[in-house]
Amino acid sequence: MSLMTERITLHLRATQTGEDPFGNPIYDPPQVVEGVPAWWEPAGSTEDLAAAEQVTESYWVYTEDTRITYADEVTLHGPRDIRCNLAPPQWQPHGFLVPGFHRVLATAVSG
Repeated sequence: MSLMTERITLHLRATQTGEDPFGNPIYDPPQVVEGVPAWWEPAGSTEDLAAAEQVTESYWVYTEDTRITYADEVTLHGPRDIRCNLAPPQWQPHGFLVPGFHRVLATAVSG
């Protein structure tokens, strides 16, 4: 049995692969992982009165996929695709009926 009935896209951060002749880091391209099983729900929204038309939406994202710990962003697929920044994930240990999963707060700013 799995509670992860939705699909999300993880945007994994690039990793350092070396240095150039001047000592600057060289990174590989960021990876995009599509079709990751997950479940997400709204966590709230706020509107910034100082910045006109700016709305911050928050979502709780739950997934069993450990690659979310290496992700900087996630795209939530629904009536409209929402690309969000991620907070550090929290681990929810497994229970009697369901395996363990990661719980992450995702935030999208528009406007």
